[in-house]
Amino acid sequence: MKNLIYLFCFVFLISCNTDNESNESDELFENNSKSFEELINTQIGSIEDNKISLDISDENLLESFRIHAKRRNIDPENFKVVKIDLKWYLRFYNKDESVTTIALIKSKNPESGRIYLGNTECTSSACSSGGGCVPDGLYCTECNPPSTHDDSGIKGDCSRTTSS
Repeated sequence: MKNLIYLFCFVFLISCNTDNESNESDELFENNSKSFEELINTQIGSIEDNKISLDISDENLLESFRIHAKRRNIDPENFKVVKIDLKWYLRFYNKDESVTTIALIKSKNPESGRIYLGNTECTSSACSSGGGCVPDGLYCTECNPPSTHDDSGIKGDCSRTTSS
């Protein structure tokens, strides 16, 4: 009988520890899986030694952007943190070969090293291979496809979405 009580206590303790680990994992996932709208204008990472470190996992960031962009028929496959003209951006590479670029904005206090996600998205197919069509405040830079000349009159297909 005594052995049965010890066995019961042992099983109970193991199940409690397993539940706690599961709950911690669930809390971490919940904290790491915000909607993309919640991430806009909030701290998303930090910069140190000219390298960006994101506070959200790549998988959760990609999935939250996928849900966010679905209403505009954008289907991202992957993303990279890129530096264009001394500024940092998140660049999502979409299935239709377009790219969507969102600024990563340094904190006004440079010593803090914090990086915030901008609220303007610039999407283009014609400028997907170059650095054009990137957020510049609430607007996007002009997009001239790399295969055209400035005097050709052909303009890129940059579209802008700004969230509040």
